[in-house]
Amino acid sequence: MEWQDCSAKIEVDVPCSVAYKCYSDREAIPRWMPFISSVKVLEEKPDLSRWSLKYKAFGRDIQFSWLAKNLQFLVADPQSENPLAISRRSS
Repeated sequence: MEWQDCSAKIEVDVPCSVAYKCYSDREAIPRWMPFISSVKVLEEKPDLSRWSLKYKAFGRDIQFSWLAKNLQFLVADPQSENPLAISRRSS
């Protein structure tokens, strides 16, 4: 299987801890991201999740799903004097 890189960026006016908590609970993402119908972390491979979306377009119901890697979050390291330093957290 060939993995495709995909990224998005959005600025929100919430503390990092709130954003981290919302996104790290992947199966709850459809509650606040209405175009995503489900996210299921694979029991046999918890580093992967199956995402699905459903929407109507051109008078038709459209469904799409994909397998995603559950990557580690990169968080600024508050202990470092280097503003580009990061620490890795796993979800």
